[in-house]
Amino acid sequence: MSAERLVGGWRLVGWDIVSGDGRTSHPFGDAPEGMIVYTADGAMSALIAEAGRAPLSAPSMKSAPEAERAAAFSSFFAYGGTFVVEGDTVVHRVTVALNPAFVGTEQRRSMAFDGAGGLTLSASEPDGKGGTRRHAIRWRRA
Repeated sequence: MSAERLVGGWRLVGWDIVSGDGRTSHPFGDAPEGMIVYTADGAMSALIAEAGRAPLSAPSMKSAPEAERAAAFSSFFAYGGTFVVEGDTVVHRVTVALNPAFVGTEQRRSMAFDGAGGLTLSASEPDGKGGTRRHAIRWRRA
């Protein structure tokens, strides 16, 4: 596949995680909000949030109570960097992220396009119990 097919903005439809025993979970709820953007020069950015996040009680994040900051952090996912396409896989090379542990990593996602203008990015990871779980993040052109 070519990188040109990814270029542009995509709105989040949903994020499902299927565990080895077939259970499905939704890490940001049933109606998450988000966007992923790919540029022609090879940059990318992804943002995902739970729907209906509570606003902070202070005008500045730094002056908000610690519990509110923790809730804001845990209900939001964001990173950016560069990308390359390798066959049917897009590789995100992370240079900035809400979670500092993501910086410097490569996030590899299998790509599947549907006939209705949709894109699914998926990856498997260890589940911590000796099995794996599969993430499927569905997007639609913005």
